[in-house]
Amino acid sequence: MDERNREKLCYHYDAIAQELNTEHVLLYLNGTVLTPYECDKIAAGKTRKDRAKSLLDILVTKGPLAYQHFRYALKERYAHLVKKLDTESAIPERDNNTPVAKKITFQRRDSLILNLKTDSIMDVLEKGGILSKEDCNQVRAGMTKEDKARVLVNMIPERGPSAYRQFKLAVKAHQPKLAELLE
Repeated sequence: MDERNREKLCYHYDAIAQELNTEHVLLYLNGTVLTPYECDKIAAGKTRKDRAKSLLDILVTKGPLAYQHFRYALKERYAHLVKKLDTESAIPERDNNTPVAKKITFQRRDSLILNLKTDSIMDVLEKGGILSKEDCNQVRAGMTKEDKARVLVNMIPERGPSAYRQFKLAVKAHQPKLAELLE
């Protein structure tokens, strides 16, 4: 998937997950973007929101036409979501002044969410003053391991380059294999 389109999906992730009923779009995406196995995996989610999150997590790993197919699948029932995705001004423009942390976190977001073990990373970031108790509680409030990782990964770019460096060091110390993705 094109990086810009991946960023759009990541930026609007929560809004899409909140509203989307995957049954409507899976019929279209099955066979064009998703395999039957992936469709079954998505459909196995306990709640509508879990199924939508699972769809988005898989979708960002797909090829260059995945975004266009997804957008087309949304058009009939979710025109307001298509409008959100098409609103370029909602996503900050990339330029040479964009912090490296934001670029790298979004490029590796899907892998981080699937593999990050948040507890040890949060401890380091809290001790380093990057995260407050409230931030840690917000991360711990996630229902699944992926939800917790998603909240944490979304927080890091907002804290600036020093937060990213500390995050990277914490991941390197506690999950060296995953740290390779951040290089």
